[in-house]
Amino acid sequence: MIDKPLDLVAIKTIDALTGKKIFQENLFTAISGMGKDKLSTEQTVIEYQDRHGIEPFFRFNKQNLFLESFQTPEDQHLKD
Repeated sequence: MIDKPLDLVAIKTIDALTGKKIFQENLFTAISGMGKDKLSTEQTVIEYQDRHGIEPFFRFNKQNLFLESFQTPEDQHLKD
């Protein structure tokens, strides 16, 4: 894996008024690829938080609505 550089970022969300953690667990994201050094840690956090809000939508659609197989020649996904 030495030829595949990877940065792991732990994101701890703190309430500005109380100073307490908002989420019990930290959020984690990985930055990889040739352009990873072009992103600052702050930019990475902003991008992750923007993406984090839509992930449940995609997970629900994939698990319940066959979103990942929407365009398929298989009959089983077209019935019901």
